[in-house]
Amino acid sequence: MSKLNSQAFDDSLDDEGYLLTLDCWNESVAAELASREKIKLTEAHWEIIRLIRKFYQRYQMTPASRALISYIRKELGSDKGRSV
Repeated sequence: MSKLNSQAFDDSLDDEGYLLTLDCWNESVAAELASREKIKLTEAHWEIIRLIRKFYQRYQMTPASRALISYIRKELGSDKGRSV
């Protein structure tokens, strides 16, 4: 993942730190946003992030919790697709 230009990156965020447009999202942006929250994204995080992106690209909507759990179970197996 490439380093982001800090000023250009900050210009792509609203006052609360959310991306202004979905087109600005990429994995470098996700890593930077996580870093600002002091979160180190692991491969387990990326697996879910990529799956949610795939869901969004297919259905053009973010999944509700129940739909997301079902989708994770279908795509990644029952050991990962649990609500608890």
